[in-house]
Amino acid sequence: MKKQNKTWALLAPIVVLVLIGGVITAALALTNEATAPVIAEAQRQAAEKAMQTVLPQGADFALVESTEGLPEAVTEVQAAGNGAGYVITVSAKGYANMTVMVGVGSDGKVTGTQVLVQEETKGIGSKVVEDGSAFQQQLVGIDSVDGVEGIAGATMSSNGMKNAVQAALDAGTILSGGTVEAKVYEAPANLTDEVLAQYYPGASFTDVPGGKVSDAGTVVYAGEAGMTGPVPVAVLFGADGQILAVVADTSAETPEYGQPLGENGFTDAFAGVSGGGEVDGVSGATITSDAIKGGVDYAIANLETVKGAG
Repeated sequence: MKKQNKTWALLAPIVVLVLIGGVITAALALTNEATAPVIAEAQRQAAEKAMQTVLPQGADFALVESTEGLPEAVTEVQAAGNGAGYVITVSAKGYANMTVMVGVGSDGKVTGTQVLVQEETKGIGSKVVEDGSAFQQQLVGIDSVDGVEGIAGATMSSNGMKNAVQAALDAGTILSGGTVEAKVYEAPANLTDEVLAQYYPGASFTDVPGGKVSDAGTVVYAGEAGMTGPVPVAVLFGADGQILAVVADTSAETPEYGQPLGENGFTDAFAGVSGGGEVDGVSGATITSDAIKGGVDYAIANLETVKGAG
């Protein structure tokens, strides 16, 4: 009898803990079941309010089921049932990641913007992403971000917003049955004949919009926003479509961090890759390295277009 009591004394706390755990789990499940519809309704109302803010004339919004064929940054599209236009949600990169909702009217112009998620620097990038900011006010009524002025000291946040808005405008054009021409970039200043000869001995190139073509391979130009401005990139492809080399003009980037990436062997890591994401960024120069990686991805996506122009 004493042995049984000792056994129970050892097991009792475990049994009690299991029972308590079961009760708590059941209570949480019931709470979740009760609150889930409330949370979902609150989220729906918040989304509806945001859509009404960026597209004031819109009504009877309906989700566009597929974003296929739209800019990669577009994550969701809501079409106004009354034909007022679209509300387009875009993921972008400023100083940090941001999610932006953009209203595009039936005339192809921005009707409003609202930043849903952001981690921009308070007092700097926040001047761009805050509701009603002077930066966002200048976006209303535009059909292109060309000429939009950034906020001094918040270049990255400004560029992130501009990229998001342009992606939404391009999506609106495509959804309305139009087409968007790929942007044509210029060659980086450090892409010399000597560099070309190193990878394409004896080859003769023909200049085409966005690059160069020859029987030996294709060179595609690209450009992504770096720390201080665009970073021009040239991706050198072999005849088989494999990347031979990457040339990046980082001369306008910060001397201590960004500039060396065009000279210190970082670009050598792109030889043979199938995407910029296969190369690790550089600590302390993340923005510049991400710009080069983004340029590589753009060049890969536009290789066939440039080849076809030859």
